[in-house]
Amino acid sequence: MKDVKNHQVSSMKYLENSALEALSSSLSIGAIDCILDVKLESYSCKMVQSDKKQWKAYGGSNETNHANERQPLSPPDDFLSISASPIGHSARMRHLSEAGHSGSETDADDVVMEAVDNKFSATVNGYTSIRDELWLAVDAEIQPNDCRIYSFKSNYADDPFSEDGCLWCLNFFFHNKSLKRLMLLSCRALSQNGALGESLWDLDEE
Repeated sequence: MKDVKNHQVSSMKYLENSALEALSSSLSIGAIDCILDVKLESYSCKMVQSDKKQWKAYGGSNETNHANERQPLSPPDDFLSISASPIGHSARMRHLSEAGHSGSETDADDVVMEAVDNKFSATVNGYTSIRDELWLAVDAEIQPNDCRIYSFKSNYADDPFSEDGCLWCLNFFFHNKSLKRLMLLSCRALSQNGALGESLWDLDEE
């Protein structure tokens, strides 16, 4: 069912959210001594009518004969398939309730909040004034307490999100099965000197 899996991944639809867009902009503008590349993006995992027809054509409607086949857009297997990607040897997707955490979804939510708050408190001017707004917007969009939450781990080798000048990065994925929705919370802190060097290099090429 490889073709079906590929079709599933490509059928996710970006959901516009003005509140998340405004928060991404505010966090980026408030960066202290670095450049912040913030992404707060939400995607629908619902199959549209054309997707359903193609799914049935591949045999997805035959539950008896395909009991062990993949179901439409069903993490964590589709998330963990990142190991087959070009960066699979240096990165992995980790469910935050694995060993090392207590195992409850609430604790996973707390882990994310603590990690994000720690980074933004040190790098975003006036973060305390928008912190509550950020987490209220995230809660309204994806309901983290009802999510499976994943973190993207990397050793920075061959990682396209960790080029020279990247000071640190955060990548969290929230999957809410009941809402059929996925949310990405991602941030890269880039060195201002590194960004300046790239700009000067571009000018030399012109």
